[in-house]
Amino acid sequence: MIENTTEYTKENLKSFLTLSLKKSRIVCYAACCIVYAASIVSIILNLVGLVFPLVMMALVTFSLALVLLIPHIYISKTTSAPQIKNKYEFYPEKIKIATFSAEEQISAAEWEYSLIKKVVETKNLLFLYLNNNQALLVDCNHFKDPNDKLIVKKYIVNSKPNPDKKN
Repeated sequence: MIENTTEYTKENLKSFLTLSLKKSRIVCYAACCIVYAASIVSIILNLVGLVFPLVMMALVTFSLALVLLIPHIYISKTTSAPQIKNKYEFYPEKIKIATFSAEEQISAAEWEYSLIKKVVETKNLLFLYLNNNQALLVDCNHFKDPNDKLIVKKYIVNSKPNPDKKN
């Protein structure tokens, strides 16, 4: 069994938000670039005057600022980080999770690794996605042994059915 206790700190939540919004940000950047390019072409060709393209460029600039800053503003404006800790027990066939708030256990769960849809690894965190929007955060710095992270990832990979394997 491998143990890990992860506290949901502001930094961990900010990492999750930034990672979760990555695709949305790319789409927003692409849309903004298209509007910018159309506005510049409109100004060069003098299609609708100057006011409309300049207003569109100002709106795009404002939108980009919002997309970049909202996750950081939201987390930093939160007066206190939630006092939530997950205690994970990783076994070869399942994971046990106990959730604590202010040192009092508020929930417990036992899941098979097959419920984990994908694993995303950052420098300090493992995100174990249960669906597109919900993930368990596992702080890699809180494993007792540096190899524990690799073992946990191996447990998850080994639980997935192998499509090349015939019964």
